[in-house]
Amino acid sequence: MNGGKTAEDPDAKLPQYVRSLLGFQLFNAVNFTIAIGTPMVLLAKYLGASEVMIGILISLTPFFNILQLPAATLAERWGYKRLMLAGWRTRTYLLFLICPLPFLAGKIPSPVLVAVMFVVMLGYNVSRG
Repeated sequence: MNGGKTAEDPDAKLPQYVRSLLGFQLFNAVNFTIAIGTPMVLLAKYLGASEVMIGILISLTPFFNILQLPAATLAERWGYKRLMLAGWRTRTYLLFLICPLPFLAGKIPSPVLVAVMFVVMLGYNVSRG
């Protein structure tokens, strides 16, 4: 036949751009799940956040999705890839600021830890939007 690899061939490799896209999506999903899912709620509860504060933390994500509208013009000026990678990098760095918070529980007052978590999550959701 044609000697090329077909979709049914088990040795066929994905193109590089598809592998890069899948790798990005994997890390983005992990980042997103940790920051906005159950681990964030459990950490807030562990730090002593009230139910109201947990509700506010959860509501940040849909509230700041509206920021995608003005960011559309920024994407055209900066370039889509550059803006996406800069946002992803910023969000990841912001999540690193939350990592020491559980270890500081009991050493720093609980309201301070919850406030730090709120500020970091506010920054995370603004940069995500």
